[in-house]
Order: sequence, then structure tokens, then C-alpha cells
Amino acid sequence: MDPTQVSVTTFDQCAEQYQTRYMDVTAYAPALDQFCAALPAGPARVLDVGCGPGNVMRYLTDKRPDLQFTGVDLAPNMLALARHNCPTATLRSLDCRNINQLSGPFNGVLCSFCLPYLDQPEAAALFRHAWQLLAPGGVVYVSTMEGERARSGWQTSSSGHRVYTQYYPAPILLELLSAQGFALIALHRQTFHRPDAPPDQDLLLLARKP
Repeated sequence: MDPTQVSVTTFDQCAEQYQTRYMDVTAYAPALDQFCAALPAGPARVLDVGCGPGNVMRYLTDKRPDLQFTGVDLAPNMLALARHNCPTATLRSLDCRNINQLSGPFNGVLCSFCLPYLDQPEAAALFRHAWQLLAPGGVVYVSTMEGERARSGWQTSSSGHRVYTQYYPAPILLELLSAQGFALIALHRQTFHRPDAPPDQDLLLLARKP
């Protein structure tokens, strides 16, 4: 059973429910606002990796209408919602493991909750590709569920939908970013309460390409 395909199918089938639950990203406003402020003035280019229904792009567009977004996702229904929510964004069906197929440079790269669906070598490759796509001075935003690697495994919702979720402790991600050459700007933590499961601690990192 391919964890990626199972997860993509789940997100595609649950796109509307996902939008209802997660479209409001104001809980992450401090980190997102810091990312926004770190971008250069003018029409900066931003890549949203695993854009989902466009929730983060929509929030940042409201802050900075001049931003030029490219969003990628593998779930067709997520992309359909993103087209509605972010009509000015360029959207593509693309695996986040293949963003090296895109043309840069970008001033910012958003990796908002795509790491839970990547193993550690894939996460390292994502940071390498982000580095390659970023202009000098560009900023990467990373959000994920914090936890020991041993917690990783299949999770099943109350409706029976399954995803394979990868957890990362902060030191591993900080090491991966540093090894690629990124300089840490900020680290945020946010408790996320879920109605059908114990709360998660979300980890949010901002780092710059010198």
C-alpha cells in the first residue's frame, strides 16, 4: 500500500471538509505575518508547496495583494478549491517531491504541513529543492506536527479515512535546514486542538537563504 497515494486519495475525498476545518489560518498569524514581512517589497514570487485549498495563499494575499503565487498539490479537488479561493494564483498538479521541475527564482517558499507526508530523506530533498528555487535572501516557511519519529504511522479518522503521518522533532528539522545552508529566523510552537484526537503541537520555522 503506497502511503502517498492513500494520503492523496484521502485529501481528495475530504477536500471540502478540510477547507471547512482549516481555511481559517489566523492561529498561525504570528509566523505567517513574519514570513510576509521578510519578503521584499514589490511583486515578490512565492511558491506554496502542498497548497491544499489555498488557505495560506488566501491569507497572505489579503495581507499583500502584490504577491505572485504559484501553488502545487496532488489532490485534484484541493486544486479546484484553490482556484476558487485564489483566482490570481498559478496552480499546478505536482508532487511536492518534484518541485525541482519548477522554474525559479522565488522570494519565498511555503511548506505548510506537507512534511507530515514525507519521510526524512524526502524532507531533506524538499529543503534542497527549496534552496535551489529561492533567490538570495529568500525565505522558507515550514510548518509540521512536532513529535518523536517513533510516533509516525498510519492514522485513521472517525470517518475511516487514512493517512500515513510523519512526526518530526525540532532538532532534526533544524539540522536539515542548517545542513542545506539556511539561517534560522524564528521558531514558533502552537497547540492545535482536534475534535476527534488528542491535541498536536505544531512547529513553525522560518529560515533564510543568505
